[in-house]
Formats: sequence, structure tokens, C-alpha cells
Amino acid sequence: MVETLQDISGALWKFTADAGSLAITQTIENYNAVVTGLMSGGTEAFGALFPLTILILQFTLLITVLQVVRMIWFLLRGVQPMWRRPKQYSALREGGKRILIVGDSTAFGRGADKPEDSIAGRLGHDFPGTEIINTAVNGSLTKHAIAQLARAGSKPFDMIIVCTGGNDIWHFTRLAPLERNLNRLLKDAIEKSGHKVIVLFYANLGFAPVFPSAVRWILGKRTQRVHEVFVRQTALQNVPLIELYTEAINRHTYMHNPFLENPEQYYAKDRVHPNSNGYRLWYKLMWYEMVKNNYLFSELDKPTAEK
Repeated sequence: MVETLQDISGALWKFTADAGSLAITQTIENYNAVVTGLMSGGTEAFGALFPLTILILQFTLLITVLQVVRMIWFLLRGVQPMWRRPKQYSALREGGKRILIVGDSTAFGRGADKPEDSIAGRLGHDFPGTEIINTAVNGSLTKHAIAQLARAGSKPFDMIIVCTGGNDIWHFTRLAPLERNLNRLLKDAIEKSGHKVIVLFYANLGFAPVFPSAVRWILGKRTQRVHEVFVRQTALQNVPLIELYTEAINRHTYMHNPFLENPEQYYAKDRVHPNSNGYRLWYKLMWYEMVKNNYLFSELDKPTAEK
């Protein structure tokens, strides 16, 4: 998620550094002008009101620049060289049950310490005889998950995990096409799995602490609108929706969200994606829904393709 922003963060860093240097220089000059004018009194004191106003605006700009610098710093921390980036988890176990994972970087498992800590990896651990196929791609939108599902082939699956929507928030995908794409994605997944589909929605993107408060407000509002699309379509298709602490959005409060109460423990280094502990919490929520909806299966049963 937000791979596009990470790709251009070097350029943003230079721009921010130049803007910060200019802001500091101008702030010092206006501060000196304000102090001199107020100490002189008379008309000069009145004339100091204008540089005082500019000084306040510059101070606000400086705070914003520092927040952007902080955001870029955390995003750069999450960037790893190609040879050090963990691979997505898949397990080739032919002849048994089959689970497919499609979607974006959270379906890929970005932010986890190792692939085994991702959603796919935890499924592979709990279903040691089941084939785990992960076609997720970092940076994918919901429309891209349709192609990922198609690439998995025509052979049916015993369960399909769809984890998408985060990049549609960030890229401001228009809601009407998003709803159509999600509708098609769910219908295709239902057909390929005998209606054993689970949708994961990463609601914490809009509240990720990496973003300045103004950006969090914008993304928070955007998350609400995208979330409404996912709630509507999953209800229409009768598919479980596992939201990662979306209730924080619904109550317009940060209460009862461990990601925000303890970001060091649940966020990855980029302060956007979940880390291994974050995926563990998400997986527990998903497991509860799997039990509730009778999605669990015995690996001793015949695979779907052989029934």
C-alpha cells in the first residue's frame, strides 16, 4: 500500500528540505521585525502587526513541513532493497484442499517480519495439508484483484480470501467504478469457491499515524466512503467482511483501537501497514468469522475439484 508515495519520497524529501530551510530563514527575519517594531512603540508597533501575521502563518507552515518530514522518514524506513524484501507466502501442496488469497499489499503480507506471519502464512500453518496460492500484488486496486483471481486458473478453491480497498482509498478511486469492480470480484470469487469467500478491509489506513493530522482527516473521511461500498456489496453478496477496527471510524473516536493506542507494537516501520502482531490480530478476527460461518474444513475430506 502507498507504494507510489514511497517511490517519490526521495524527491519529496528534497522539496521539503528546501521549503523548510526557506521557512526557517523567513521566520527568523519576521521575528526580528516584530520584536523591533513592538519595542519601538508608536506607529512602528502598529506596523509590526503585518509581519506578526506573516510570522504566525510561517510558524504554521513550519509545523506542516516538520510533519511531512516525519511522514517521509517513516515511509523511507519501510522501503527495503529488492533483495531484502520478503516474498509473499504460498505453499504448493497438490492433491489436497486449496485456498486462494488475492488483493493488495496487506494480502501480500507487506509489513510482516516474515511471510509466515502474514494472513496467507498463518493459514498455511493452521492448514498444513492445504495448498495456499497467493496472487496478491503490492499496490493493487480492487479492479486488479479481478485479474489476480483469473490468473489463479479455472480449478475451484475451498476458500478465497479477498483483501483489498486500501489503495482505492489512497488513489481516490471513484466510488461507482469501485462498487462495480467489487461486485464483479465477489461474484467471480463466489463462483470459484462455492460461496466460501471472506473479505478483509484495512480500515486503519485513514488513521495511520505516519500522516499529518490534516491528511488523516481527509483519508479518514475517504475511508468511511469506501467502507460503505464494501459493507453494501458484501451484504448484497452475503460474504463475511472482516474489518480491522473499523468501529473506531463509526464512533468517530480512536478508542479501543490497539493500532492507535500502541502503534509501536502493531504498525510496521512505515507506520502504514500492520506488522506481524497486527496481522495476528487481523487473523484472529478472520478465524472467528470462519468458525461463525462454518468455513472451516477437514483436510481429510476430498478436495472440491474431486467432488
